[in-house]
Amino acid sequence: MTVSQSIEAPKNYKNLSVDEALHFIPWGRFQWLLFATCGMGYAAEIIEMMLMSFALPELKKEWDLDNLTAADASMWANIGVMVGAGVWGIMADWAGRR
Repeated sequence: MTVSQSIEAPKNYKNLSVDEALHFIPWGRFQWLLFATCGMGYAAEIIEMMLMSFALPELKKEWDLDNLTAADASMWANIGVMVGAGVWGIMADWAGRR
């Protein structure tokens, strides 16, 4: 069965599991755009972290950083990603429920 084919919803909605309920939700243009947008945001975040692994050795040489300072830069970048994901996740949930 393809995504575009409709499935008849059951009469008793109270006993549906999440998996069963997802089968009755249509998957249209908006969902594809949302999926692609979230995927691009995730890819941009990962690429940013990956670029740090290439830039950090060059920055160590250029700015004459010791290993501890270079490790601190990498650590704070990862902490920033973690805090940012949490904060933006909460804000997106809050704004999405309005």
